[in-house]
Order: sequence, then structure tokens, then C-alpha cells
Amino acid sequence: MLDTPSALEPEIPTSLSNQHYDLIIVGAGVCGLNALYVATKYLPATARIALIERRDAAAGMWQSTYDYVRLHQPHPMFTVGNMAWDLDQPRQYLARGAEVRDHLQSCLAKLKYKLRLDEFYGHVSDDIEEVASQGGHIVRTNIKPVVGGPAQTLTADRAIYAAGYAISEMQPLECSSDNVISTAPGGLPETLADNPGAPVYVIGGGKTSMDTVMSVMADNGSHQINVINGPGTYFINRNNVFPLGMGRWSSGSLISQSFADLALKFDGTNESELNEYAFHHYGICPTGTPGQSMFGILSEEEGSQIKEGIEEIIPGYLEDVIDTANGPKMIMRDGSRVTVPDGAIFVNCTGCYFHDHPNALDRPCVSRHGRLITITKKDSLHFMTSVAGYFLTHIMFLGKHQSVPLYAIDAEALNKKSRHAYFAADATQIYLNLMLWSRNMPMNVLLNCGLDLDRWFPLPRRAAAALGMLAKSNAHMAHCRASLDKVADVHGVTCRPIC
Repeated sequence: MLDTPSALEPEIPTSLSNQHYDLIIVGAGVCGLNALYVATKYLPATARIALIERRDAAAGMWQSTYDYVRLHQPHPMFTVGNMAWDLDQPRQYLARGAEVRDHLQSCLAKLKYKLRLDEFYGHVSDDIEEVASQGGHIVRTNIKPVVGGPAQTLTADRAIYAAGYAISEMQPLECSSDNVISTAPGGLPETLADNPGAPVYVIGGGKTSMDTVMSVMADNGSHQINVINGPGTYFINRNNVFPLGMGRWSSGSLISQSFADLALKFDGTNESELNEYAFHHYGICPTGTPGQSMFGILSEEEGSQIKEGIEEIIPGYLEDVIDTANGPKMIMRDGSRVTVPDGAIFVNCTGCYFHDHPNALDRPCVSRHGRLITITKKDSLHFMTSVAGYFLTHIMFLGKHQSVPLYAIDAEALNKKSRHAYFAADATQIYLNLMLWSRNMPMNVLLNCGLDLDRWFPLPRRAAAALGMLAKSNAHMAHCRASLDKVADVHGVTCRPIC
């Protein structure tokens, strides 16, 4: 479904704009940079592009993430377009935060000389919209500095709002106790150094939590580690999707085949059964409670290390820590209380991907006339926003927004209603959209997508898998559409084709 037509569609003459561009990109993270990469393939060297970023430099969340963060996948598969890393590490190396930031900024440095790029750092975009002008439909936005200052209006032939998940730096949990220490991953190293031997309570069971457990274990081994596990999280087994050595030829599962397997087992209503199946066939869970998956990846070796390092796993959700006559106590969501030692360190690692963002745009991912693309968690085509930025920008410039029925999901709303349904629907959506991209995109677009995780495997395996998928694509797409339509009916969320 596209923007609803209006008889009072706004009209502005382009001459009233402060500046007019060929393209505006809002967001300089991996999503926005992939959009920029694609744009350089279509626009001439004389084209003007405005790049707007709320932070003080490019790289998005990698500007402010915690020091010990690591990629989920081998580093070559996290990039801009198909741009190679300048990193002297084995192919399977999981790059750390500063290395990812440096790579993304290096990619931008190479792209910015291919056309005329105006960079607006420390700025946010307000009220970006497709409007009618004297020469046809364009996009208009007001931008303003994050820290005060005058706003200005920009217009462009096209625009890409690449906010993605709009991730902000995690903050410490606000707790009532004066006798415990509350921190976030960004402040953990200093907190550990200032409080040697203090027990650590890691809040959350996701990838950030697992990174945190391993970081505390590496500190000096003197901290007792406890995990407040929520519903429990399981991860995709990295040994299966990224086998090493000759295993790339004979073992493991291509990511596309794994999603196909899950999608074809989902009927739109059996998400709980599918969640259990996914864990038993593809998952790993070091905390022992595989309640949900958020598409994180972990190796068997990491899982064993984490399991050995955890003293206690506490199920449920933490609401507060209070002081009592008998010492600090955790207040759990179910009303139970758990005593903790004085001076305990609480590290807030709760899910940043689906935290509400006050400036998130709630609009279709493709505007009515195809001039504005919006990549957020509200109308999502892929849980990897980098992939969405790459393919949607190609679709914009190829003019295929009205002919390729990609499915979009309100991932934020569905995740709130049912995390199992979100996982099942997202896997189904990914497989469906992959088939649609494969059938409707030029071959060079597919071959130049360095974000394709299947590229870990040799070309003959990938080619065989792709041919098998295309041979059955009609039946498989019909199944996926029926399942996703059922999700929309059952859960009352946006889950539909963009055209």
C-alpha cells in the first residue's frame, strides 16, 4: 500500500528551496552508506547529494557503541556495497566496533569523490515528504542542527530516509538502590576497574549480553557473573552458517536455504512450533532457555565459554533494585524479590533494536510516486537495514517500485505483539523478498551485493541453491504470501506488498 492520494497534495515551486539536490540521504550509518553506494552507480559525477546525519561523523551506531562489541558475521559480509576491507585479518574474523567504524568511514571517503557530496553532520531531518512541484514530484525536508541553530529547507529529485533502527547508546538502568552500581556496556570497562571483585548482573539474554559476559570474563576472572535472562534468547549457530575450511564445500547451511526451510514450514499461525523447530535445527543457547530469537549469531565455542562463565541464570525481567533492612533486593516483574550483595554491578544490555524512538517516521517504505524511500522498523523489508538500503535504492533508480511486490512488515508492532510471530514472519518475508529480488533485479545487482551472507560459500554451492530456489519460486512465493497475509489478519499489523 502506497501513500494515500490527497486532493490537496502540497505544491511548492523549486525556486523557493534553500538548496536543491539530485538526492538527499538521511542517515550515514551502514544503511545510508549502502544507499549512497548504489546511487553512485546511477547518478553522474556532476550530481549533488546531501548526506544528513544526527551524529558528528558517519558510521551510525558504530560511532557510539560499546568498545567490546563484535560483528555477528565474518567481517567481509558487513560492508558498503561490495567494498573490500583494509584489514589484515583472516576471513572469519569478527571485527570490533572501532574497526567497523573505520571501515564505514573509509568507504565514505572513497564514495564522496565520485560526485558532489554535501555533508550535514549534527543535523536532523524534520517533516520529510514527497510533494508536487512545477516540474513534477520532488522531496522536501527541513533540517536543523541537533544543538540549536536555524533550520533550512532542502529539496531533491529523490530522497532516502535511512534511519534504520535509529539505535542510540544504551543507558544505565535507573534503580532506587544506593548500594549497587548501575552502568551500561559503554561504561563497563571503567566500572570493572573501579570495583575489582564486585559481582556482575548482566540484564538481558541477547547478543549484547553475551558480549558483556565474555568481556567480564576476560577482565581478570574475579567477578562473579549472573545473567537476568528475560524469556531467554537463542542464537543461530555460527558453526553451521559459516563453516570453516573445506566445510564451506560440504557442510553447513546457506543462509538462504535456512530461511527457505523456516518460511515453508510457517503457515501464519504456527509461530511457536516454528520457533522450537528453529532452535533445535539451527540454534544454540548458552543460557539454557531458548525462549526467543532475534537473529543473533553465536558459535559453539563462544556458547561453551559463556556457559562456563555464568554463575547463576535468573529468569524473568528486572523492574528495579531497592534497599531493604536486609540489603539490596531485585524486584522482578512477576513480583518476586531476589537478594543481591552490596556493591553489585548491574549492566543494562536490554534490546536496543526495538526501543521506541521519538523521531521514527511511521510511513510506507515507498512513497506514492516513488521519490521517497523510508527505511525504518515501522515498514521493514529486511531485518538487516543495510540490505534494505542496497536493494531499495536500486529499485528506486530502476523505477520498479510499482512492479515488484516486495512485502513490508511493521516489525516494531509485530515484535511487541508476539516475538515468535515476528521471528517467523521475518524469516518468511526475507525468503519471499529474496526470490523477488532474484527474479526482478539485473544480475550485476545481485552479484555486487557484498552483504549476501551466502557469499561465504563457494560459487558452485551458491549457484546450485539459487537455481533450486528459482525453479520452485512460484509455488514458494504463493506459500509465503499466504502466510504473511495470515499474520496481518491474526495480529492486526501491517504486513503487505509495497505495490
